[in-house]
Amino acid sequence: MTYASIKNIETALMRELTVQEARYAPALLAQAKQLISDRVPSLDNLCASDTDFAATVAQIQGEAVARVYRAHRVGEGTGSYRMNIEVAAQILYITQDEAARLRRNSGFSARDRFLQLSMEQAPAREVLAV
Repeated sequence: MTYASIKNIETALMRELTVQEARYAPALLAQAKQLISDRVPSLDNLCASDTDFAATVAQIQGEAVARVYRAHRVGEGTGSYRMNIEVAAQILYITQDEAARLRRNSGFSARDRFLQLSMEQAPAREVLAV
């Protein structure tokens, strides 16, 4: 079971999903949940006991999937432009900010270095796309 729905993705994108996007959304949401589960011990228990945390997880899942759909559209059109590698990555991932929100909202102390290291991502980099 995922905490996000297609509505969370549409909210992040500020548009309705296409038929093709809607077809892949459940699988991508499940993958996003797994990425979060890998970082947050007892995710299901935390979400069951804290509706605010469950809402945060749903928002993060929806945004992670929305990034995949945005990246798919980045190459459309012509011209040269600068883009953030996180927008253009076209892979499902959890950002550093999202990991920090999960860590902060899950009740785990930032002093827990093992958990902190396990939740960190590589820093964002910019690339030049032509």
